[in-house]
Amino acid sequence: MSDLVRGRLVKYSLEDTERILEQVGTLLAFSRQLDLALSSDAVMNKIFDAFKMGDFSLESLHAENEG
Repeated sequence: MSDLVRGRLVKYSLEDTERILEQVGTLLAFSRQLDLALSSDAVMNKIFDAFKMGDFSLESLHAENEG
């Protein structure tokens, strides 16, 4: 079993390719080890929403659990 993912971008400008690669890198860093926290679809959706908002520290989830 492997975690290798291969992709190919074609017909994109250099600027678009850089932006896409930056987003993929951010997603990889953000999602590292999250499989332990993904206990349900509801949790997965909350984490996905946090990522879309740029809340990479998941502060919104911590605040929600405290209050």
